[in-house]
Amino acid sequence: TYYSVYYDQSKSDLSDYEPYTLMNKLFISHRLSKVFAADATASRTDSRQRDGIHVLSDYSASVTARPLNTLLHTLRASKRTDEVVDHKTVTTYVNFNNAATLYRGISLKLNFAEGDTTTDGRQTRDSSMIAGSTLLPFPAMTINLYYTAVDSRSTGGESQDTSSKTKNTGTSLSYSPYET
Repeated sequence: TYYSVYYDQSKSDLSDYEPYTLMNKLFISHRLSKVFAADATASRTDSRQRDGIHVLSDYSASVTARPLNTLLHTLRASKRTDEVVDHKTVTTYVNFNNAATLYRGISLKLNFAEGDTTTDGRQTRDSSMIAGSTLLPFPAMTINLYYTAVDSRSTGGESQDTSSKTKNTGTSLSYSPYET
């Protein structure tokens, strides 16, 4: 558990504009059992910028389960509110992340996320799925394979309703025969 505070202000002889940032953050973590752990974060940032006073609030909480050393599951919920002048954006997300090491040098990841963003009456809902694997055939080589699917829909506000679906696949290979 910890609390942090950060403050920064700038002054110049050339201008009356004096931007500042004040950030407060609280982080709490607790082991519930050998398998389960939980954490929560709350933060608020107030800042003066050229377009006005910004107030950014972030909240998140997660539960992690590690039933085996080679298996990890995390469920995280978060909410972010960004206010400036007459505009307000609220974003909420729920993520479910899974990671497994099948054998030494072979690991898998599977992540799901559902999010909702509202700005000035316009709502955007995103759903995503990411699957991937990392292979280490020998210590100097890493191979990554991944697949991503995102479904996005925007409604309301003064704009026309839109929707899109995106799918990506990819592979990367890195080889480092010598330590740097």
